[in-house]
Amino acid sequence: MSIEQLESIAQAMVAPGKGIIAIDESNNTI
Repeated sequence: MSIEQLESIAQAMVAPGKGIIAIDESNNTI
């Protein structure tokens, strides 16, 4: 995986309403 791909994934994960943060907020079973 390239640096560019890693950066885009990281940005998506921290984007408001998306990614890991949104999953944690909406699903307490993780």
